Amino acid sequence: DIAKTEQWGRVVEKECGRCKGVGYSRMPASAAYRAVTMLIPNLTQPTWSRTVKPLYDALVVQCHKEESIAENILNAVTR
Repeated sequence: DIAKTEQWGRVVEKECGRCKGVGYSRMPASAAYRAVTMLIPNLTQPTWSRTVKPLYDALVVQCHKEESIAENILNAVTR
């Protein structure tokens, strides 16, 4: 919370308006497959499994890495 941080002179965190501090669970690959097939109707399950799903999984892993890096930097800055 930027306004309260400036007011109090120290970092003040606020609850996330989207998840209410709980965090989001990972979308199952099956839900991602259904969403992608709405855009690419002729995408078959074998093609999804061999080509698109590995990319999806790699993106999720990269997001977790970036989140961890951001958390470490935030912790270092706000100590």
